[in-house]
Amino acid sequence: MSQIEEPAAQPIVTEWAAQYVDTSQFEYLITKLSELADIEKKNQKSSNYNSILLGQMYNELENKFWTKMEKDLEKIDSFYQSELKTGTKRVQEIKAIINSNKLNQQQNLAIVEENVTETYRGLDLLINYCQQNALQIRKLVRHWDANNPHTQLGSQVIKNKLAQHAFSEPDEIEGLKEKLEAALALLLDVNIKEAKNKLTKVYSPTSNIKKKAKMQASCGIAIGITAVLFLAYCQVMFEWPRTEDIKLTMTASSTLLLRTQFTISFLIICYGLLVKLCEHTHINYIYLFEIPQTDHVTGSAEILVIGLTYWSIASVFGILAAASSAGAEHLIPLPFGNYISQLAVKLDPDFWVLLTTMLHFIVLYYSMLDIMNGQNAPLKHLMVVMYKTVTPWAHPVNIANFYCGTLTTSLVRAIKDVTKIITKSQANDFFLCALSAYPSLIRVMQCYIKSKPGRKFYPHLMNASINGLGIIGCFLTAGPIINKKGPLFWIIFCVRIVEITGKIYWDFCEDGGLFTGGTGVKEFKDKRTKWQYGHFCKRPSFVPLSWLVIHVVHNLISRLLWIPDVIWNKSPVLTDYIYVSTMALNEILRRYFWAFVRLDNQQATNCENYLATRYVPILLDDQSGKKVVGMTENTNANAEMAQPERLSFVRPQTASTVMQRIGSTNATIGQDIFEDAKAAADEDSGQLHNNEFNSPSKLMQSIDYQKVEDLENLSDLLDDL
Repeated sequence: MSQIEEPAAQPIVTEWAAQYVDTSQFEYLITKLSELADIEKKNQKSSNYNSILLGQMYNELENKFWTKMEKDLEKIDSFYQSELKTGTKRVQEIKAIINSNKLNQQQNLAIVEENVTETYRGLDLLINYCQQNALQIRKLVRHWDANNPHTQLGSQVIKNKLAQHAFSEPDEIEGLKEKLEAALALLLDVNIKEAKNKLTKVYSPTSNIKKKAKMQASCGIAIGITAVLFLAYCQVMFEWPRTEDIKLTMTASSTLLLRTQFTISFLIICYGLLVKLCEHTHINYIYLFEIPQTDHVTGSAEILVIGLTYWSIASVFGILAAASSAGAEHLIPLPFGNYISQLAVKLDPDFWVLLTTMLHFIVLYYSMLDIMNGQNAPLKHLMVVMYKTVTPWAHPVNIANFYCGTLTTSLVRAIKDVTKIITKSQANDFFLCALSAYPSLIRVMQCYIKSKPGRKFYPHLMNASINGLGIIGCFLTAGPIINKKGPLFWIIFCVRIVEITGKIYWDFCEDGGLFTGGTGVKEFKDKRTKWQYGHFCKRPSFVPLSWLVIHVVHNLISRLLWIPDVIWNKSPVLTDYIYVSTMALNEILRRYFWAFVRLDNQQATNCENYLATRYVPILLDDQSGKKVVGMTENTNANAEMAQPERLSFVRPQTASTVMQRIGSTNATIGQDIFEDAKAAADEDSGQLHNNEFNSPSKLMQSIDYQKVEDLENLSDLLDDL
């Protein structure tokens, strides 16, 4: 029988989604409460301050919150009682069948055993349902208290209310489980302990621990093999020709194609490292990137193994291409060098390099077949994101194609290499520069589209201007310009200096939320208790201080490495193949590290108000009086930063026959809310539409906090609830 996670780690049952606490509507009310508290704070000294009206509005919100809470408690308890009644009936039927002593056929025994296991599984799901609802309700109430400036008695109130409902302590289910264990022991003629082990092993994490350990071991082995093969590749491709005075006959296109293969492999490896960092720091990249929840959602180890495998294959074919280029008369300095040389000379070096490209096309072909068969939804999601990224004028900007568009700005060298391969190095320098400027054009258009709702210059149009300067800066490396060092060179050089200065500021302050902070950090600027690392990071953060410092230093150095390239461009060191390749890979690494810090800022502050981010829980430690932050709009966080709780990352689960009957469990807590919100979202405006509730952002746009008369507008909007 298939093995799955322990009940305590189970996500919601999709078919029961409507029976869970309606988190989105509670969070809407909490958002209104926070906005009302901000209005009260900013207008207390006004001569028109109306405390009576504010009190009425607080009472109105309070009544709506607790009325809705009571309805949900009744709904959950009613569903629990109904399922408990069904479960009790099934347990009684199973006991009656087993006690009838008519199970003399092996087939009948197997059927009854399966029914016992299925019922036991259903009871565990019901326990999980109760626990998750109780946990979510307590978090909602704590969030309500955190945003309520007048009273924080909600936790005590909900404690008393939960005590009045049976689902908060489902002890009856434990009794039914014990009866099933005893019935299975009688059926199989074993003791109760063995029967319990047989039932609970379905949920034992042992298999998952072994699978994780196996994958980590595979990753370690892959790292070792990749390191050995790449060192061998470097020895054969660079050191061996120099020491033996051998001239390799590989074409320039083959050399560039090999570098492109390593670039693709490095992209995958860096993505695996990004996922690893997110897992380590509990940044929920799955929600942020809106990755579909399927069995293909893999962890960092799986991604790293894929990237390292591609890197190893590129190294192997690179060795064979170099050996073929040198000829059979030269013995390569590797173990079994004679056999490798004999194999290598059977094909032209260009064909060996071409085999790596064929491998990519084969993988892509089978991936497309999976997509056509309705499988591999994450890859389909990635392809859609890439399509929307390269056609930014036709699509609204979401967080996924924003990141993808930003990543393309680090692939300038790869774009030039591919163009040279296609054109056999016949492409004009200005054409190459224009083509490499397209990623900057993508970012300009994305920023312009993001600025449409308000037409404000800062931050989006400002960011578009900086990236627009990047389009001009791309022409700095054109041969006629860089070689002459004339007035045009120095004009573009100065433009490039301004561009890089703006990008450094944007990397650290706006994207990273460091130093002076940015748009998303403004909620925390006057709240020093929420500053994670003093003036260095004036916001909550899940990233250790040392990592942020490394990011700042590495980003700053990487941003300035272009200066010696363009000033001393004829230096043999700066034009060397190894140097150029290293700088290209370093730029990719810099961009992925930037993405990691940006994700941390995005999850903590929702710095550009993306719809998906509003539904990513920002969990803080509940110990020592710490509170939960940012369940809906993270900029309304009202708690001190502490060590974050471990987020439950979704992992693939093997569905048994029982689980196929009950329903898929590939969603996490709150996934139903997220999917409903995403399906109903107008991406152009970033607003959430709901049959009963209006968008929180709509209210934020309609309020001028400087005018106390707008309290009346808020009251009118609250009437729409």
